[in-house]
Amino acid sequence: MEGRPAPHPMTWPDEAVADGSATTPGHPSRSAHFTAVRADPAGPEATRLLQLAHADAPHVRRAALDLL
Repeated sequence: MEGRPAPHPMTWPDEAVADGSATTPGHPSRSAHFTAVRADPAGPEATRLLQLAHADAPHVRRAALDLL
């Protein structure tokens, strides 16, 4: 479609947020999210979490906001 960006490809952060593992204490993906956001608060990981905060699925929005 013209004028619209291509959809973001599904990546491990997206999958971890969608399946809930990123919000499970002690899960490696949770630690990876926190490490990436702490290292670069305006970087690609934080940006992607902000995008996921607008997802259609309520559980994905909640998980993204919890991680931020």
